[in-house]
Amino acid sequence: MSGVKQHIDKKNIATIFPLTPMQEAILGHSVRHRISDPGFLQLTCTLEGNVVEDTLERAWRHAMHEYPVLRTSLHWRELETPLQIVHKSVTVPWNTEDLRSLPLSERRSRLREYLDADRALPLQLNSVPAMRIALLRMTDNESTMVWSCHHALLDGWSGALVLSRVIEVYDMLARREEPTVQSTPPYRDYVRWLSQQEADAADAFWRLHLGSVEEPTPLPLRRRGDVVVGGASPGAQYERKQLFLSSELSGRVAGALRRRRVTLGTLFHAAWAVVLSHFSGREDVVFGATVSGRDGDLPGLETMVGLFINTIPVWARIEGSETIGAFAERLQREQSTARRFAHTPPEQVQACTKVPPRFRLYESLVVVENFPASESPDDSLMNGLRLRDLHGGITSNFPVTLVVGPGDKIALHLIHDSRVVEGESANQILNATHRIVEAFADDSDVAIHDLVDQSGVSEVADSPDAPHVPARPEVGAPFAPPRDDVELRLKQIWERLLGLNGVGIDDDFFDLGGHSLLGLALLKEIETEFVERLPVSVLFDNPTVRGLATILRDEEYVASWSPVVPIQPGGTGVPIFFLHSWDGDILMYRRVAAELADKHPVFGVQSYGLDGDSAPIASIDEMARRYVDELVAICPAGPVGLVGFCFSVPLSIEMARLLQARGREVALLLNIDTGKARLELARPKKNIDFYKGRFKRLYRERGLLGLLRYQYRRKLHRFIVRERADKAQNGDASPTVAEVLQRTTKAAYDAYFASEQPRYDGKMTVFLSQDRGNVPEVFGPIEFWRGRVADIESHEIEGGHTSVLLDPYVADLAASLQRCLTFESQIHKPS
Repeated sequence: MSGVKQHIDKKNIATIFPLTPMQEAILGHSVRHRISDPGFLQLTCTLEGNVVEDTLERAWRHAMHEYPVLRTSLHWRELETPLQIVHKSVTVPWNTEDLRSLPLSERRSRLREYLDADRALPLQLNSVPAMRIALLRMTDNESTMVWSCHHALLDGWSGALVLSRVIEVYDMLARREEPTVQSTPPYRDYVRWLSQQEADAADAFWRLHLGSVEEPTPLPLRRRGDVVVGGASPGAQYERKQLFLSSELSGRVAGALRRRRVTLGTLFHAAWAVVLSHFSGREDVVFGATVSGRDGDLPGLETMVGLFINTIPVWARIEGSETIGAFAERLQREQSTARRFAHTPPEQVQACTKVPPRFRLYESLVVVENFPASESPDDSLMNGLRLRDLHGGITSNFPVTLVVGPGDKIALHLIHDSRVVEGESANQILNATHRIVEAFADDSDVAIHDLVDQSGVSEVADSPDAPHVPARPEVGAPFAPPRDDVELRLKQIWERLLGLNGVGIDDDFFDLGGHSLLGLALLKEIETEFVERLPVSVLFDNPTVRGLATILRDEEYVASWSPVVPIQPGGTGVPIFFLHSWDGDILMYRRVAAELADKHPVFGVQSYGLDGDSAPIASIDEMARRYVDELVAICPAGPVGLVGFCFSVPLSIEMARLLQARGREVALLLNIDTGKARLELARPKKNIDFYKGRFKRLYRERGLLGLLRYQYRRKLHRFIVRERADKAQNGDASPTVAEVLQRTTKAAYDAYFASEQPRYDGKMTVFLSQDRGNVPEVFGPIEFWRGRVADIESHEIEGGHTSVLLDPYVADLAASLQRCLTFESQIHKPS
């Protein structure tokens, strides 16, 4: 909590509790996209009548007092698990502009300028309030209210509750009545309820319904060569098309919904499934749908204010002979059970499918806007005022999102990446959806396959450019097919792990999306397929099918495992040894080693136990001693450099101390995002029991995975589930890659928290990333190390806690490391 306490008055803290998985996901997107925050919501509405500004501001103050979420800040830097803090009191951020004296054209222009400038000004989620309000007076009888807030804190339903309460309180204050404080259940109750839901039951349900899904339903409108992987595609260019159903048709739709006992959401899920099926040429389709998240058994759930919305997959089988009405009724029945598990985090759902984690489970999303019954703020009266034209800032990072706005005229908005779906195609999609909904309203007996053909989109659906499986993205090497059985089998392993088709034998494993966990899984697959155990070092020199096949064909090749791995053995400078982090892996250093090519020999020090045979070491002293012995065997003389990351700081210091005692020069002792070696040394006695107890509680309740960073925990969980299932089918009881990583990580934790750190008489340089959002809370400022290291120097570098080792930040990291060696002469001599 050290990073939090620096910015918050402890006396103003009301309560602290963790984030929900959906909040963490939105927060993660927001941190990664600071310039264009996908979670930024800009709600605008028009107020008709003579607004009394002071009264409206008092109504907002009252609402902020009633709803704790409006007084909430989010904190993630230096924390193991992100937290939200509710403050006792905050100041309403209020701004007013009077535009009444300007000509009409200038008033409209100024309003657009204000909205653009407001969107460009990020919300500071780690301070309160993470929202702001503006009132722009357009005429004597009309004002525009702008409420900028964040999706990580509340959803549309909650926004409507807040605005309705503001309206109600304003009306009371205008009548000179003192409003009472409503008693609404706090959002913390929902967070607690969510943590108590049975994950096993949800997993069982989603595996039953989605276990056979192997890939996302393709969008055939994508141009040849484009690929969208694991999030918004870089360079996405979003456009918006819209279409309004007439009042007459909207009324007929409402009547048909009542007759068939189908919800508006189910109708548009059915319509989208039909359109998507026609486009993809598949009878089974999967797409995403937002749900209110308020179907649980928690008392008061419908009146709570916070973020409850979730995104879950809709799996639908299209029967071409059915009518759209019959299909909607069937889909309504099929989705009724899914509501029980509508709170399941998207990552947990995808782990129950066969879709590789590198790809999204679905590439299109349907959002049906909803407000609490009888609480919609549109056209509400406020003591002589009328609130109208409420517009929300719905954003999406999916290639295609259909947004449905209920009302007298149902509105259809299609948000699409123009590189994936062109403008004319987007119009055809909306027209097709309109035709299907119209058939539903008319109780049409036209079969679905005939209905879609009548919609005028068959030309688009028959596009020859439609990929049916994720294709190999554009990479540097031209495509080269396998030449023999060894390369073919390796190619198939790569495609299975990466979730791609069309992998060439010269494609770089890491350029195709491979990462540390997949790299270790690749070596395990090769061992199973070829009965040949390859050390991790082969992936540094041979990251292609061609290279690995050459090794597997070499009958004289003898694999040897060592904790010290030559990553980039060339170069004339000081040898640099990169030390492993919690899980013991070193593949994460591949990019920074490449940046240092021809300058320094680069070695990685991996954990004992990663070979699956040796036992992990649970002692920093023993780790350091054995690693130094291996280091000296490779470099018997001359200066060396040690680079630690995250967990490695006490390990790197102990290795430097042992080298110093042996008379060796340590030219550089560098730690990236350093931490504290031991809580007992870092905290006063009164806090020791609290933090030790918290650590034990987390370990007991969540196990080891609960103590890891959220993203990494999810990756391990996915790999364990899938690998165990595969091995069970083959009768293999050997440990999985993820289970091996669990063992090395547990040993690292045991070693870390048991270490006693003696003094090191030398210099340590610390690189601190700008965003340390994933760093566990046991890590604190470098002041802890003063007194244990003779000299400390720190530098801030760009990137996040793990992204500093990836593009585009890794080049700057390598350059900074080189400058430390070359220009700052950081040589630690024995005392």
